[in-house]
Formats: sequence, C-alpha cells, structure tokens
Amino acid sequence: MEQVCKQLNELDPGIVRWTDIAPCLKKTYAQGRDACQRALRQPAPEHLHDWRKRAKDLWYQLDFLCPEWPPKTKKMLDLLEKLSEQLGDDHDLVLLSQFSDEQGNGRDEKASLRQLIASKRKRYAERVRQLGSALYARMPGPACEQWERDWKTWRKIS
Repeated sequence: MEQVCKQLNELDPGIVRWTDIAPCLKKTYAQGRDACQRALRQPAPEHLHDWRKRAKDLWYQLDFLCPEWPPKTKKMLDLLEKLSEQLGDDHDLVLLSQFSDEQGNGRDEKASLRQLIASKRKRYAERVRQLGSALYARMPGPACEQWERDWKTWRKIS
C-alpha cells in the first residue's frame, strides 16, 4: 500500500498518454460487461457480487482519471455508482437471508423474512438489469474511444 501511495504521489498527469491507460480501461469495461451478462443470465449471489466489484473498478478508474468529464460520461459515472449501490444492497439482503436461516428461531418469522427479502431482491434485480443493460450496451472499443475523445478534450482545456 505504501508503494502504491508513493507511486500515486509521483504520478505526473502531464506525461500520461491515452495509450498508457486505454488498455486498462478497455479491459476493466470488458470485464464489467462480461460480469453483467453472466449475472443477468445466472443471477446467483456470487455473480451479482462479482459484477458489483467490476462496476466499482470502472467507476473508480474513470473518476480518478478525469475530474471533469462531459455530461454524458459524468452521467455514466453516476449510473455506475448507483448500480454498485443497488448490487451492494442486494448482497446485504443475501447475507441477511443467510444469517436468518442460520440464527433465526421461528419458522413463521423466517418464512415472512424470506418472502420480504425475495420481494426486495426481485425489485433490485429489475433495476440492475435496466442499469446494466444501459451501461454495458456498447462494445469495449467504442466505449473506450468515446472516453479518449472526452479525456483529450478535457486535457486541452485544463
């Protein structure tokens, strides 16, 4: 961690070229897109949790890279954050369900809680399906090309 902090402090944004960062962004987006497709096909908790991690990776990278993205990309960042939160809330419900199954006493209470959790997870599933479909609609190449244009524009004016 100390080494990473030192490297970040020594980073000179004036010498960073798009060709240095594009492969990483493209890979991160592709991993998120793959995780999205896998989670939408098979919405197992572990697939949803992996998708959340990949969405957060992209969100952190883009947010760090440019403090002032144009509105379209800024909206994407906001949606990535929202997606991460929704997937995190779903994960919390999975953990609550597991805890209830392991620790709960009454069958009626467990059944009621399971129904409530299932209902909430169903709503989250619809929301993340819509968000994910919008966020990961493009192929990695075109998505990265758009960020490149936006980033280079920002670099000219900053």
